[in-house]
Amino acid sequence: MTNCNKTAKKNNIKDCKPAYKFIHPHLKEMCAYANMAGGQKYDDWNFLYGHDLDDLLDAMERHIDKIRQGEWADDDATAYLRKRCEGSTKIVTHLGCVLANVNMILHQLDAGTLKMSGRLAKLYELEDS
Repeated sequence: MTNCNKTAKKNNIKDCKPAYKFIHPHLKEMCAYANMAGGQKYDDWNFLYGHDLDDLLDAMERHIDKIRQGEWADDDATAYLRKRCEGSTKIVTHLGCVLANVNMILHQLDAGTLKMSGRLAKLYELEDS
């Protein structure tokens, strides 16, 4: 909070509000297309039933690995998007899938359905000790 207040004073801003100007315009679109593909594959809003945080982070890591390997488009997710939106030429990117996983985590945190088991649960247990 202190850094935000210092920044606000430095820039002569009365309070420190989110600076949406830093959010790339395609971020929402990439995330939305990935979520739409997931909705076609599984069911819209199915993720609100809860996933394990460890599993979501692993999925994000798999998509990040694909990006590192030079693969931008997620062909499987793109096929689901095009099934949902007949005639669409849009692609679902691995980066969009990472964003969709972040979105799912945030939704589940709000809904109270995010599960923690495995190595993350152990980490949180250690922090509470």
